[in-house]
Amino acid sequence: MSAIARSVRRLLSWTALAYLVGAVAAAVALRTLTDVWWPITVLAYAPRWLLVLPLPFLALALAVARRWRLLAAMLPAAIALVFALDFRIGLRAAAAGGAPLTVVTLNSDGARTPDAKLRELLRTTGAQIVALQECELDPDQFGDDSWHIHREHELCLLSRFPFASVEARDSDEIRARGGHGSAVRYVVDTPAGPMAIVNIHLQTVRPGLDELIDHGLAGRAGMAANTRIRELDSSTLRAWIDGHDGHVPTIVLGDFNLPVESAIYRRHWSSFGNAFSSAGFGLGWTKRTRWHGTRIDQILFTPGLACLDARVGPNVGSDHRPVIAHLALAGR
Repeated sequence: MSAIARSVRRLLSWTALAYLVGAVAAAVALRTLTDVWWPITVLAYAPRWLLVLPLPFLALALAVARRWRLLAAMLPAAIALVFALDFRIGLRAAAAGGAPLTVVTLNSDGARTPDAKLRELLRTTGAQIVALQECELDPDQFGDDSWHIHREHELCLLSRFPFASVEARDSDEIRARGGHGSAVRYVVDTPAGPMAIVNIHLQTVRPGLDELIDHGLAGRAGMAANTRIRELDSSTLRAWIDGHDGHVPTIVLGDFNLPVESAIYRRHWSSFGNAFSSAGFGLGWTKRTRWHGTRIDQILFTPGLACLDARVGPNVGSDHRPVIAHLALAGR
């Protein structure tokens, strides 16, 4: 074997090992340091599929070079990347009682979701509870006798069942403390009994990312400030939710602007069940750009409920996709 061939094989070996270590490190870092350390936060909201891009080319090069042991090492790298991309293989709930409730959440992005497309989504999904954020829907024009509709600023809830109570969180008080998030809590009289529905919209990471894009490393202060605001949003609204009757099954759904890896999400929301995490399949991207997507729209539920299945719905005009889940009372 020539010296050049040995050098190429050595370079290939070190590249494969570095890629394996990098894939594992990325998976661990995303699960532990998102919204803790700004470079990992950027990675969490960036096109993560770029992490996978070298894998097929590296595997092909190892196969051509007959480096079989190193080729086998690409399997744990691939598994680590599955975790890094948050690819889900959900399982249907094994036991549930009562008729399932079809729940939908969608950031409708204002007029970008026409009423006609929204009506078609409700028809094809058989939706019974629908939470909209950035909603410009006119309840008097959209609804009919089969829907109970309530709008509070940019939050709308459509329900096949009547509202027993409606309570909006004082968003002015949150904004006075530097926050942004808004929420409305409903008690809905479903056939399975009273159920609390909380429609929520939290601050986005976009202002923090814009600070880094516009000012480079000098934008870290702006990114840190944005993280504090998002932490305030979640802590305030979670405390508000917990201040209500804990015996009523509760569904919290909306645009959280948080991936499930976020430390903010873990601290304040991970005690709820997550519909797509538990019963969805695939990447579950709900916020789409031209190049990539993230899963930041969530349907959460208290332990008294079980998720039978969950999926991301079709494009209805918004840059978000709807999340659709079937929930039922957990079996006893």
